[in-house]
Amino acid sequence: TISNGVERIDAVAFDDCKELSTIELPDSLKEIADYAFNGCTSLTAINIPDSVEKIDEGAFGECRSLKTIELPENLTEINSSLFVNCRCLTDVIIPVGVTKIGDNAFCGCSSLAAIAIPDGVTNIGHEAFANCSSLTSITLPDSLTDITNWAFGWCVNLTTINFRGTEEQWTNINKDEQWLISESQDPIEPAIVYNYTGD
Repeated sequence: TISNGVERIDAVAFDDCKELSTIELPDSLKEIADYAFNGCTSLTAINIPDSVEKIDEGAFGECRSLKTIELPENLTEINSSLFVNCRCLTDVIIPVGVTKIGDNAFCGCSSLAAIAIPDGVTNIGHEAFANCSSLTSITLPDSLTDITNWAFGWCVNLTTINFRGTEEQWTNINKDEQWLISESQDPIEPAIVYNYTGD
């Protein structure tokens, strides 16, 4: 347990603490710095209080036993490599206030089967969801302006893209030509559902 009153967990504070399986974060916390919990391979779940406004690069990268995580509602960006290679991660809800998903944010999350990106997100970074080999469906908002290279690269089981906008809006999104590509370098061609209104 981290004492109440602590507002920031410093960079690499718990880096490579392989025996750490649980931790309680105080409601006073505002920031989790770079690689704070990187490589905590026994950590299975973590509840981040809504007081947290910023989670920096790689904070939970390589947490290979992490299955679920609840992100705080005040978060505005999913930073680079935040959950890279969290191979057991099956469930994550991206808060509504997020506007950007950084490079490699969920790269290698090979147990993630579905993801819904909320309205307001404008940019999905390089390899943000690359090698999410269990991913079968994604829900994308009509606020998107840019999907960068290999954003969903090697997501070989992706069959459905649920898009909350029109076909014209989809066409107008700046998509790198290799945003969705297989190991053989051929494009992956999921079905696109326009004007999607589901969860």
